[in-house]
Amino acid sequence: MKILATLAVINRPQAQDISGIDVPPFQGTAVSQTEDEINVANQAEITDFYVKPSDAVRMAEAGFNISSARIITAEDGYEEPDPDLITERGLTNYDKWRPLVRGGPVTVPYFVHNTASSFHTLIQSSLSSLENDLGCFSIPEVSDSEIDATAFVNGIVFVGHNDGCYSGLGLAPGAHFQTLGVSTIESFGVPSGWQVIALAPGCTPDNPSTVQHEMLHALGVKHEHQRPDRDRFIVFDPSATKNPSQFDVLAEEDWYDMRSPLEIESVMTYCSFCGNNGADPVMTLRETGETWSSLRDRITTTDAKQLQHAYCELDPENYPDFEYKQAISCLSGDTLNVTREVFADRLCDGIIDCGGGEDETGELAKCIPKEEDTSNGCCGSITFENEGECISTGELYSERDVYECPNAVIAWLNGKGF
Repeated sequence: MKILATLAVINRPQAQDISGIDVPPFQGTAVSQTEDEINVANQAEITDFYVKPSDAVRMAEAGFNISSARIITAEDGYEEPDPDLITERGLTNYDKWRPLVRGGPVTVPYFVHNTASSFHTLIQSSLSSLENDLGCFSIPEVSDSEIDATAFVNGIVFVGHNDGCYSGLGLAPGAHFQTLGVSTIESFGVPSGWQVIALAPGCTPDNPSTVQHEMLHALGVKHEHQRPDRDRFIVFDPSATKNPSQFDVLAEEDWYDMRSPLEIESVMTYCSFCGNNGADPVMTLRETGETWSSLRDRITTTDAKQLQHAYCELDPENYPDFEYKQAISCLSGDTLNVTREVFADRLCDGIIDCGGGEDETGELAKCIPKEEDTSNGCCGSITFENEGECISTGELYSERDVYECPNAVIAWLNGKGF
């Protein structure tokens, strides 16, 4: 297998271990979700982000029940950031990451700890895709050989364990959340101002959705289904979940109104059955009563444009010439019958973004095959959700086409095919 993403550093020696900590072994590798219920519902708690004490106070004042909230304590390693970094308003009112130089990209470096090695390629491809979609962001990887001498004051360290997926909400220097029993963030071999994103096999499918979901939390984005206008579109049944407070809606002052309707397809929206305590869905569509899945491939164009707006368009001092990535309107509506935009570079990429799939059928752009069809009439090349590619060799095996997959992660599906 070849590495998908272009790395900041090419050489990667063996990652360092955490001294004195017994790391639980992984049971196989991350697997794709196959049912709605398999997501955050199988974690110890449904909430997958931590909030800072000052934010918890503000949320309580706004009417949130924070009795089951994950609040960062001193034992979790949180250090108060520079007050100048705190936003007045954003997607949520949390601490923002900053560019290293005026006019430069918002820089969010990351390091993959050896406990997360089974997710390494997935993390690389997920964050490479995220960086491309966000435009005004830089998300460089810091390698094992660079981490000891890195000049990045703040960053993300990905840690693997067997106890759910979670992140801090916004910039949270030093926050380790006692993951794997550590008492300092430096135990993971990173500077004191970095923070943890934890991944586990049970909540990390073989596509970018979970990595990007947790990364967006680290950038300050809360769940889409907690928007102040949630109840206009969604019926929430508090009796169907073990943690109803985790579905409380945000106060108006905690949400920046992008004038974009709620998006069921957002990577920040839980599925209908996530966190349920039985057979009934926690959330259904108000208009139709239907449920929805959490099987998403990546952030949506709307997800990305909201971050571009909050971080870059609203900061003309650093981004006087900011422009959104080129996008085109879909021809059909999404789950809520809202006509969304799709980035132009997503047209004909093998992943459906528009409700009717017109971004992949040639209706929005002429889709030119990268390779000629095989003699059997099959595709000459196949692009997978993880951005890997398989290319026909022109040979046959048992009268079937043979493909080489140098950079694709392949899985055998239900014993029927790839």
